[in-house]
Amino acid sequence: MRKLLVLAVLVCASRANAAPVDVPVDLGVGPAAFLFVPGPVGDDQTLHYGLKISLQAIINQQLIQREKNRIPPQYRNMVASQKEIRLTPFPLTLIPEDIFISPKIDHTSIYGATIKPISIGAALGGGGVRLGLDLGVVVTAAYLSSDTLPNTFFLRPGLGATVELELMPTDVFGISIGWESAVYIPQVLGTFLDVTPTNQSIWHIGDAFLKFHFRFPYEANL
Repeated sequence: MRKLLVLAVLVCASRANAAPVDVPVDLGVGPAAFLFVPGPVGDDQTLHYGLKISLQAIINQQLIQREKNRIPPQYRNMVASQKEIRLTPFPLTLIPEDIFISPKIDHTSIYGATIKPISIGAALGGGGVRLGLDLGVVVTAAYLSSDTLPNTFFLRPGLGATVELELMPTDVFGISIGWESAVYIPQVLGTFLDVTPTNQSIWHIGDAFLKFHFRFPYEANL
C-alpha cells in the first residue's frame, strides 16, 4: 500500500509539472520449460517448451533523486525511502508473459499463451541482486493436439505465484532464473465445461525459466 501511495505521488508530480520523464524500461525474455503436472498431459510428456516475457517500468532511486524537485516537499522523505517500484501499465499487461511453442516431440503439441492482467509483488536485495516474489491473476489459452490424448482447447483463469532471482551486473543488461506455479479451475481433457474428474484434467502448470534483461530509457509521463 505504501508503494502505491508513493507511485501516486510521482504520477501527480509528473502531471503537475507537465514535462516528460526518462523512465528505465526493463524487457526480459528467454526460454521456459512447462510442466503440466500432475495429470495426463504430464504423464504423456514431462516437458513442454516456450518463452517467458516481462516488460516493466523501473522507478528506482536514480530516477527519484533526479526528479525529487518535482515532488511536493511533504512527500519527499516518503518517496526517497523506496528503493525501487516496478510498474506495468494496464495495456502492457495484455502482452503474454508465457508463450507455449511446443511441437510434438513424443505424442503431444501445445501452442498458446498466458497473460497476467493483475499482480502484486515484493522484493529483497540490492547491489544488482534481487529476489522477487509475485502473485497474480492469470488467464491461459492453449490448444493441445495429441496422438494419445483428447485434443483440447484449454481456456481457464487461475492464480500464479512466481519466485525470481535477478542479477544485474550492469545498468543495461542482466539475467534471471525463476519458477512459476499457476493453479487453475480444472478442465477435463477433450471438454470445455467439465471440471471433474481432476485426475483427467489440467489444473496446474509449472514453469522454470531463464530470462535475459535489457534496459533502455523511455520518455513518458508517468
